[in-house]
Amino acid sequence: MTSMINVGELVGSLASAPINDRFGRKGGWTIGALLITVGVVIQLVTSSSTGVIAGGRAVLGLGVGVFAATSPLYIAVSIARRLMTKD
Repeated sequence: MTSMINVGELVGSLASAPINDRFGRKGGWTIGALLITVGVVIQLVTSSSTGVIAGGRAVLGLGVGVFAATSPLYIAVSIARRLMTKD
């Protein structure tokens, strides 16, 4: 059950490229935040079902994966022009 977040992170990081292409970096962050929120809520509302908890962890992992892949891209495009190197 604990590794479900890692499975979700893998899928989320792979899915972040098409998400970022379609919705942009901020849209990717918004989708990641929504997935994390939904995953946490799923885990909080269940009391004893391990399947539901594992599903919530997978959804949470999707959001974390999107954040992990989108954040470096957003930082790279946000840097000031004067700090960029010229090749």
